[in-house]
Amino acid sequence: MGATARVRRPLDRDVILAAALELAEDGGPDALSVRKLGQALGTDPTAIYRHFRDMEELTNAALDRILGVLVDSADVALPWRQRLMAFAEESIGVARRYPAIAPSVVLSRPTGPDELRSVEFVLQAFADAGLADQEQLDFYVLYVSYVLLFAAGSVAVDQSSDAVPWPDQPWIESMPAVPTDRFPQVTAALPRLLALRAHAVFRSGLDIILDSADARARSSSVS
Repeated sequence: MGATARVRRPLDRDVILAAALELAEDGGPDALSVRKLGQALGTDPTAIYRHFRDMEELTNAALDRILGVLVDSADVALPWRQRLMAFAEESIGVARRYPAIAPSVVLSRPTGPDELRSVEFVLQAFADAGLADQEQLDFYVLYVSYVLLFAAGSVAVDQSSDAVPWPDQPWIESMPAVPTDRFPQVTAALPRLLALRAHAVFRSGLDIILDSADARARSSSVS
């Protein structure tokens, strides 16, 4: 056998997902494709379709695996508020680490086992806060939507030509000249608006959501 002969690894879902995550990690939004996976695995790209129906199914499976790692690494011993704060921060970090998979977080429905574990994790935290069933769901939707919004925005900024680290990303890049006579409030706020950083805005908004959840739970407990 010639020295240039390649040894093919037996393909299964785990092997393909491991290669997909390796390609996706810090690789940009276009890092993951069937063609690139075939090259990484040393196989005909079409062989991947024997294990996954299409790229959407593969990407969702990769997302599920990432969420499993995220849940497993979460400190469930933390009080509910710190637990949700840490989970939100880690979620942003994961989205930025896997920009080729991050859009699936926004578009997918929680059907994978580890996606469902992530839903359970957040609902349990709001239950531990003392919220009733419907309130748990209400705050779950608000919390997840908020985190996903910032995750998508952070990934988008990362891909821009003038990307800066997440804590230093400006909330507003710039604004055109503002007519003072028409927009006195904007004019007065402009220096503060331009000084805002996305991470600080993210933490401030998350504090408001969790403050509201805490106040709702306290109100329910005394009524």
